Amino acid sequence: MEKNYFSSLIKELEAVKASGEGKIPGNAYYMEGDRILCCERSLGESRFPYSEDGLVVWLRSTGFIDACESKFTIFRTANFGEESPVEFFGGIKGEEYFPVSITGAGRQLFENGVKRYIVYSLRSALCIADTPDVIFAMRLFVDKKKKIHFTLYAENKSGEIKEIYLASFVEALLRYDDHESFWDRMRKFGEMRENGFILKSKNGDYDCLAVKRKIIGVADEIFRTCSRNDFTGMRGVTVANALSLKKGKFERQVKKVTTTDLPVAAEIIRMTLGAGDAASVEYELTVCHGEAAAEKALPETIDEKAIEKEIAAAEQKTREDYNNLKISFDGWKTDKVDSATFNKFLRSVQNQTSFCAHGKNYAGAYLGIRDVFQQLEGALVWQRELSREKIVNALNYILKDGRPPRMFSIPDSPENPVPLDLEKYIDQGNWIISTVYTYLAFTDDWSILEEKCNYLDAPDDEAWADGVKTGEVTTVLEHLVRITDFLLSNIDTEYTNCLKVLFGDWNDAVDGLGETDDEGKEFGTGVTVMASLQLRKNLFEMLEITAAAGQYTENAEKYKKAIEGINAGLDKYAVDTDENGNRRIVHGWGDKVAYKVGSFKDPDGVARYSLTSNAFWAISGFVNRDPSLKSAIMDCVDAVSSKYGLKTFDKPFYPGTKGVGRICNIVPGTYENCCAYAHGSLFGTMGLFAVGESERAWREIEKTAVITHENATMSTFVMPNSYCENAEYGLDGESLGDWHTGSGCVMIKEMISCAFGIVPTLDGVKIQPPAYFPSKKAEIEVNVKNTKVHLIYADSGKGERTVTIDGAPYSEHFDEMMNTSVFFIPADKMGKEITVKVCD
Repeated sequence: MEKNYFSSLIKELEAVKASGEGKIPGNAYYMEGDRILCCERSLGESRFPYSEDGLVVWLRSTGFIDACESKFTIFRTANFGEESPVEFFGGIKGEEYFPVSITGAGRQLFENGVKRYIVYSLRSALCIADTPDVIFAMRLFVDKKKKIHFTLYAENKSGEIKEIYLASFVEALLRYDDHESFWDRMRKFGEMRENGFILKSKNGDYDCLAVKRKIIGVADEIFRTCSRNDFTGMRGVTVANALSLKKGKFERQVKKVTTTDLPVAAEIIRMTLGAGDAASVEYELTVCHGEAAAEKALPETIDEKAIEKEIAAAEQKTREDYNNLKISFDGWKTDKVDSATFNKFLRSVQNQTSFCAHGKNYAGAYLGIRDVFQQLEGALVWQRELSREKIVNALNYILKDGRPPRMFSIPDSPENPVPLDLEKYIDQGNWIISTVYTYLAFTDDWSILEEKCNYLDAPDDEAWADGVKTGEVTTVLEHLVRITDFLLSNIDTEYTNCLKVLFGDWNDAVDGLGETDDEGKEFGTGVTVMASLQLRKNLFEMLEITAAAGQYTENAEKYKKAIEGINAGLDKYAVDTDENGNRRIVHGWGDKVAYKVGSFKDPDGVARYSLTSNAFWAISGFVNRDPSLKSAIMDCVDAVSSKYGLKTFDKPFYPGTKGVGRICNIVPGTYENCCAYAHGSLFGTMGLFAVGESERAWREIEKTAVITHENATMSTFVMPNSYCENAEYGLDGESLGDWHTGSGCVMIKEMISCAFGIVPTLDGVKIQPPAYFPSKKAEIEVNVKNTKVHLIYADSGKGERTVTIDGAPYSEHFDEMMNTSVFFIPADKMGKEITVKVCD
């Protein structure tokens, strides 16, 4: 980097802070160039993932670092007061050395005058520790070969010569698990080599981490060790308070470690910096499966200039991908949101969606089928080829009868068994069908249906087991047909003709509706209204797909008959009516319709509203069969509305409630139990758009967006999973999870299809701009079937709407339910660009 780079950067960061522009909760700021500045915060923690082909390294705003790839944990996640397994220090010599934690993970309690900054970019991150005399920094990057790069910097900003050191500490787990036992410790090894370190764990063969280093500058003296005890100086001492950091050296410089000590790769590199001088150290970490690969990795030369070029190229490529979708608002109509900040927030959520869609982890070491397909339905808008690849890959994990597992873990080798979560949540296939339909509608790439995929065989009576390939290979379209057949096979033909819930649906904490007392039956006839509505929508999608593909058209009558049955069943059983004629749409019902949930009288005797069934009644278009039920939907919205958005239920379930499952054991006001569960909240706002309540939808979206919550406890630039509220436990907007949540992808999809009203279909595109926009001006650019669709909105204050469409012929009708005009442009008339101008 150029001379005085960090001094200049810190001036820029301080200017950002002083201006207050782009400020978001958690003492963070959106910057230009897709960068985010995180300063020290007292409440909570932000984090950012850096990944390549599923290997992901997390850098947290606290400076903690963890890493994994699928089930393989490279650096363990540090929880609840544990130390970070990766730490870096800068030391400044006085009478002794004073260690400065560069990332902040190992900071000293009594350090003075140290300012810390973390700057997250799309593909690399910087941690900066600014002391009165020397600036220390660390950069993180994961390259296209999945090598992890840590670059340490020291810049002497004083007018004097300074004796310093740069220190590194790396402790790797290298297990197909997130922890290790006493016995595992007996199979861990560390070796110091002339050109680096090799850390090893025996998991059958050896899994290794090769660590090598290159110094850019002049080192006065180098101390190295592979012993944690040598680093700390004595047992019971933390890494941050290691005696070596005070002395600036290791006493023993241990070369080999196993069993009785923890193997680490650690160095202290002493340097002398003249006034204004700078130096850096490049570390390259390579995960190797097998000792031979580790031995081969160490001798390779580190090319720091090539690293710089690759970072720049990776940033540019990611930016170009994300620019396939452009959304902007200007002149926000309320004081709740700043337009420029909201625009950058959406860009961050776009990045969140891409990360979740294309990784190898989601729920811990596993990928949830419903989770990853929802994310792919968003990411395919701007990353078509990568999303196509991931859709096809994920369909290789479907069971031979068309049942998708709840979750799967990508094995090390395609020939290895596949770890599966086989709990029978009924809705997994619903999301697959809708995502493939959306892919076809956006891309017009029908060749995906001819891609070939495997099937898995797995035990039917186990919750967790390994799946093995059956040897049968069929097309993506055949997979969709089997998935549909599996769903149809679980329609309750005995009582209601709706979709049985089995173990559960999207709100998987309500996992008691499928229970039965009938001997010999695994599940009863309990039903989920949300998944039934999804299946109805899927059947319409499959009718379109098979007709357009000219294959499996013989299934049309079967699909139509199932739709008729679902219509009749929902009409009869899903709308509860009290003695005064008031109606509400229920969440579902138990075996033989013995009780209902989200009804006027639930099993605990409580009258309760359920958000998601109401939301999907609207989203699926089912409300059009009886438009008067809009009032029941709005009653539900009013009941579940909170300061953090729409809650899953208006009233919590308490321990002992029969027939609802584990939700009654979740603390009231948290997660699925009467909480603003952001994923569901945004389903609710999509439902509001569908019933023509666009202004109300935006008021709830404002509350759901994390950038409006000062007491947010996770990353404040991407969506969390929930905002917990419980006075007894002092919870007021806190979250436990971020990044891996469907709320991000729903936010992006909602912007396209609802907030701007661009809805691709298999035979064209619908343009249905809602009656209300939240800002004076708004724009979107998105590619549909290789046509750039550009919608421009302006509020001129004239009190009536005009819409002009240039670039294609169209038909028009007014949708009474959505309270807006709908314009349809056929696919064969779309051309290269369509410009839509909406003026109020």
